[in-house]
Amino acid sequence: MSPVSLPDFIRLDGGAVSLVLDCRGPAPVALYWGPGLDGGADGAMLDLLAAREDAPCSPLVAAPLALTPLAGQAFPGRPGLLAHGDGLRWATYTRITGVRRPDAASVEIDSIDDANAIALTHHLRLDRHGMLSGWTQVRNDGTDLLDLEWLAAPTLPLPPDMADWVTFEGRCAGEYRMQVQRRVMGAVVKENRRGR
Repeated sequence: MSPVSLPDFIRLDGGAVSLVLDCRGPAPVALYWGPGLDGGADGAMLDLLAAREDAPCSPLVAAPLALTPLAGQAFPGRPGLLAHGDGLRWATYTRITGVRRPDAASVEIDSIDDANAIALTHHLRLDRHGMLSGWTQVRNDGTDLLDLEWLAAPTLPLPPDMADWVTFEGRCAGEYRMQVQRRVMGAVVKENRRGR
């Protein structure tokens, strides 16, 4: 079986928005998400622009903010996948195994963790209006049960010029009331524990 050829970078363009993914490491990382790029902009150039200086008391190589940040890849924040098999197999470490482009506006990226028998698939689509949609699938390739406690949709860095959160709230006969609030440091969580 011949090795799979993977692209170094994946670019999606829609409306006045571009998304560039870096697939050179073990996990896909959003290298750029923002105003549309011209045709001459490539992933290697964006990678140079994203380089950071060494910060005091921090690792020389920072753990990347992958589409699914993983504890096994040394991500220091909240992992995008919390799963275990009977208290074991919890430190997931995946590597990219395949990339599919169903059409010019979409990409599907497969990753596997051979040691823990877990597979992830990231689905991303950037439509002609610049609206990005995405979801993540997890699959248990092992024979033991897998307890899935948390799986994030694809994790993306916020554009630096984003100043406001726009969210929706509501209840019966008052759904989808738009709320605008200033961007703050930390987490903004919207959830529904009743399944409706």
